[in-house]
Amino acid sequence: MGYTRREVLSAASVAAVSPVLSSGSLLQKIANEKGNDANPDGQTDVIKSYLYDDGLLDLGTQVLQPDPKRTVIREFADYVGERAGEEENPDWCEAVSLARVAEPVRPASARRLFAGFTHLKSARISNLDTSACRDMSKMFDECYGLISLDISGFDTSACEDMSWMFSVCTELSLLDVSGFDTSACQNMSGMFSNCSGLTSLDVSGFDTSACRDMSLMFALCSGLVSLDVSGFDTSTCEDMCLMFADCSKLASLDVSGFDTSACRDMRGMFSICSGLASLDVSGFDTSACKNMGVMFDRCYSLASLDVSGFDTSACQDMSGMFSNCSELASLDVSGFDTSSCQDMSGMFARCLSLESINLSGFDTSSCTDFKGMLYGCDSLTTFPEDVYWFDYSASEQTVDDLFIDPSAEEESES
Repeated sequence: MGYTRREVLSAASVAAVSPVLSSGSLLQKIANEKGNDANPDGQTDVIKSYLYDDGLLDLGTQVLQPDPKRTVIREFADYVGERAGEEENPDWCEAVSLARVAEPVRPASARRLFAGFTHLKSARISNLDTSACRDMSKMFDECYGLISLDISGFDTSACEDMSWMFSVCTELSLLDVSGFDTSACQNMSGMFSNCSGLTSLDVSGFDTSACRDMSLMFALCSGLVSLDVSGFDTSTCEDMCLMFADCSKLASLDVSGFDTSACRDMRGMFSICSGLASLDVSGFDTSACKNMGVMFDRCYSLASLDVSGFDTSACQDMSGMFSNCSELASLDVSGFDTSSCQDMSGMFARCLSLESINLSGFDTSSCTDFKGMLYGCDSLTTFPEDVYWFDYSASEQTVDDLFIDPSAEEESES
């Protein structure tokens, strides 16, 4: 069964990522913020298109004529222009089973070119010249019936926006992007999100030096067993929200070389990376990060995690940050600067193996929510008495709220 992007992203929202939080609009909000139209220099073609009653969509230049042996049910004089402005995929998209670029075309944009073709099985696009395309966002978005796709001839050297390019292509088992030139790309948000059929993906050659947004880039790629991002240049990246969320089959992930000095959002960055036995984030520069909510939520297999060097002075949200890290026996957060933090709800919830936690240095004067902060931490050998001296003045809560099941609280309120 296929799902629209909004359904998929709603299912993968922070509420689903963590039983501690409910922020169902997060991914939808991020998705709605993405998109960029561009008009590169140089001669380009306005694409003309015909949709026939047998499911064939033909694309070509303005000289393209309809096939006299077929019945036209829809005609587009400026196909790319009409599609680029869409907020949602129109109903006619479901009628397309085969897309064919009938003659050589060089469009200025490939935004939403094949988006929403939920019954598309094949795309014959060897005649598509992408050398002038600065925008390829949502190009194959929600093509969840697509089984194979040959994009080996794509020239992506001019492309600045690849956000949601292959999002929700759930049936693809192979996708070769190894030849992509991504040196100009500034937005890779959701690029491969919910490509759940992929077991491997070669992005080792990606030049990400210009990329500012990697949020949800590999989110819901639940079939990936390997992913090499060790060469990524992340020095300009400001958003890594849910970047690897639900990459549940990854046993290893090398992000030790990531330069995160510009990153402001790490919400759910590794959430539901349940297969990771180790993760080296000790070199992360988090001085600019404002949101670390559910950052490591449901990293069930992590036995150790070094966050002792994290600069959290700017962080306003730590809700569910380590929730459900059930194998962690120790965690050093003694150096955390929490003076700006407004939400610590569920921060350590269900850390079942945690034996001790030093919260003596926590400044909670700005915190408005503590619910479930230590819920389910049943292995604590020493009660963290520091919580009695927390400053609860910004909230209407007490020390008892730290041990309440936050998910049960939400259910009773609803």
